[in-house]
Amino acid sequence: MPAMRRKFSDYMGTVAVVMGLVFAGLEIRQNTLAVRGATIQSVAEMGQANNLAALESPELREAYRIVRELGPEALDARIERDG
Repeated sequence: MPAMRRKFSDYMGTVAVVMGLVFAGLEIRQNTLAVRGATIQSVAEMGQANNLAALESPELREAYRIVRELGPEALDARIERDG
């Protein structure tokens, strides 16, 4: 009987380790998804802040218009021309 109990306890220990590894894997996956979501949210907020700054500043708004309509070279030329 003692040998059978030992085999059973070894089996249960193995099952517990496997379950622990599965749990850890699921926790890591959940954490990864949460961090990814927070990163996407942060990037979106930074984009909004940049857009707001461009809307509030006439100079930035004009620079954005020039780049969008004429390309970055046109902005470079205007900066060289106007100083």
